[in-house]
Amino acid sequence: MFRSLCANLLLVLSSVLAYSCINTNPVVVFVASISPDNGSDNGGTAVTITGLNFTDASGVTIGGAAATSVVVVDATTITAVTPAGSAGTADIVVTKSGVTGTLADGFTFADYTPHPASISPSNGPEIGFTAVTITGTNFASGATVTIGGVAATDVNFVNSTTLTAVTPTGSAGAADVAVTYSGESDTLDDGFSYDASSIYTTVWGSDSLRVFGFHDDGDVAPGQTVVGGATTLNDPVGIYVTDDEIFIANFSADTVLVFSKTAAGNTAPLRTISGGSTGINNPTGIYVDTDAEEIYVANHDAQSITVFDLNDTGNVAPKRSISGGATGLSSPEGLFVYENEIYICQAQSIRVFDTSDNGNVAPNRVITGASTGINFPQAVFVINDEIYIANLLSSNVLVFATNDSGDVAPARTIGGGSTQLGFTQAVFCTPGEIFVASDGANNVAVFPIDASGDVAPSRVISGGSTGFSQPEGIFVK
Repeated sequence: MFRSLCANLLLVLSSVLAYSCINTNPVVVFVASISPDNGSDNGGTAVTITGLNFTDASGVTIGGAAATSVVVVDATTITAVTPAGSAGTADIVVTKSGVTGTLADGFTFADYTPHPASISPSNGPEIGFTAVTITGTNFASGATVTIGGVAATDVNFVNSTTLTAVTPTGSAGAADVAVTYSGESDTLDDGFSYDASSIYTTVWGSDSLRVFGFHDDGDVAPGQTVVGGATTLNDPVGIYVTDDEIFIANFSADTVLVFSKTAAGNTAPLRTISGGSTGINNPTGIYVDTDAEEIYVANHDAQSITVFDLNDTGNVAPKRSISGGATGLSSPEGLFVYENEIYICQAQSIRVFDTSDNGNVAPNRVITGASTGINFPQAVFVINDEIYIANLLSSNVLVFATNDSGDVAPARTIGGGSTQLGFTQAVFCTPGEIFVASDGANNVAVFPIDASGDVAPSRVISGGSTGFSQPEGIFVK
């Protein structure tokens, strides 16, 4: 390349000398190179052009379009920013006193913009949590994704045509899917559709299940209610909702009830897990692992965690049970399964076990002590490597890291008069929001996922029309 450049320079110099024999004031512009020699067809690439006789140059074009931010550094150097162009090679032209110098095909415009073409599945609930695969072209590691203008989570670069991600919280209806990389973005218009989600609450005082709209606010009536003798609801507490069914820890009846997701009125459960063989005794927390097809139940008075198959019914023995002195379980309340571990809250601690644990086993780690602020927590939810605790007697929500252990202070606390929390009983998180049921305040308060301190909720479901009388459990689906 050096020899070629020298040869070109000698050719230009000889031309200059020949021209100067007949013209005492020659103007010759020579363009030798550009660096970098390629960039986005959207423009915006900062380049350095080298050559000869650039002093007082009046302009630069690339592919026939004017470059911007042109600076003549000295007689041999110009800096500029490329304009938008068409994919392919382009001439670089430097103009001075009406004379031009050209480097033919010196710069290559490339299409670096990521282009999403499809998303699968193309619909999911408003709460988010839908794992999606986006296909298209020009994808690269570090690409980001938004759906409906909100950042998706867990974005993973598979290859140049495939990304995976998890949808954020949205609003019912169509939403644009945008992929961005290195400042360049393209959109799949209306690529994803959000389905309406619901807030499911168990209500201790009226032995009922009450279902509200995802965006409900104020004194609103539930859109769906399950109540009456046929339901056998008796002080319902924990709740978990799958695509088709509702699972309820039915405290005073020592049962786990399973209803159709569309159940309404005085409706009998589809099936009931109960009887001496089950080990269920004043159940409080419940979690359903749909992948493993297992039901986890926290038994307040049995000091145990029992695990059943998803479709178990009647007086069946659990497939596994965690109990005994080594566990440290003492009136366990809420529980949650996250990345092969079970998070259990009880009087003054959070205890973490493996999902495969069985029998009298010690926990992997325990969060407890004065610095934690834990004060009879009733429910636990884990998302994005953070633990959210409904901290009953302090009427607040505590947030810890999943790897916390011992006497550690929470990363943040949501509590105080502005929060409208009172005897916090249950907590549920979406990618963007925290839902908290307070049985003392008889409400469901909603906060941004990163809320901290004495902050007002973004919305509150409360009032006579709600039918709240000690809401105990909450699930958003």
